[in-house]
Amino acid sequence: AAAAGACAGASSTQHCIVFKVLANPAPAAWTSFDADVDPYAGSGLAYLGRPLAFTVYASDGDCANVDGSPAIAPDPMPPGTSMAAQEVCSSCPSLLTFNLTSFLGRNSSTTRTCLTQRRAFRWDIPLTYGGFSAPLCFTATDTCGADPTCTSRAPTRVCVNVTVAKCRYAVREESSVAQVAALFGSDWIQVWNLNPWLDSPDRILFQHQVLDIGRMYTVGAGDTVLLVARRFGTTARSLAVLNYELGERNSTNLTLGQRICLTANPCFGAVQSEYDDAPQGDQVLDRWYAGVQAAYNALRLAQAARQPQSP
Repeated sequence: AAAAGACAGASSTQHCIVFKVLANPAPAAWTSFDADVDPYAGSGLAYLGRPLAFTVYASDGDCANVDGSPAIAPDPMPPGTSMAAQEVCSSCPSLLTFNLTSFLGRNSSTTRTCLTQRRAFRWDIPLTYGGFSAPLCFTATDTCGADPTCTSRAPTRVCVNVTVAKCRYAVREESSVAQVAALFGSDWIQVWNLNPWLDSPDRILFQHQVLDIGRMYTVGAGDTVLLVARRFGTTARSLAVLNYELGERNSTNLTLGQRICLTANPCFGAVQSEYDDAPQGDQVLDRWYAGVQAAYNALRLAQAARQPQSP
């Protein structure tokens, strides 16, 4: 009884713990674009013929691990894009570090594994998008729960800057030079001449090989789409197909120093430059006719030589 009386009213020293409740943090978002845009040459460019594919990731900053949160969604996209269904990426967790501070002077840190969501993105680039350059953006929207400040917060946005190489084509599947040329209204002779590494026009092209499909021309003073087309023996329609800014944006405006892609046709182009010292009349039709006539005569003679001689 005496011992019990001695303990009566005794207590330990009081210690207080202060809890600070933080607002729901915005989700984190990132992509694999830099590693995936051109894994073959590391050029940082997308190519006609080669689907652009990468993954968009998002992770909830408070590790709530709510199914489907943060929700990943694309902004308005060009034609030919698609995104796979969202899924949890079990092989790429996000580790958050928490620092705990005690008034007793004991500091500690711990980590917690947060689930990461992902969506695969793919763009089958239209053949008329050579020279396209713009950001493609995606949003990650958090599940807010009871946090009133979260519901009014803008989603996290992540953007990638995409530039599609102009005048170049990445072989989509095993093809011939003639098949690639036909995609752009050209012919095998032009494409073969543009790619000196091709030792034969009959060589089979393999997936991901990159070909030049035209020549780059720097716009000069006084150039218009029609004048450039006439000079190089091509058409305004061909220029529109090969240059995104002329075709998809439905523009005929050229600016000094602008770089455009074209396929020159020597049979129909101007005989000489307008800057030559002694300009002469445009004899392109006469020269073309003479060339065709000579080729026809050579073919007729060759066929006659193969005919069996009569006794």
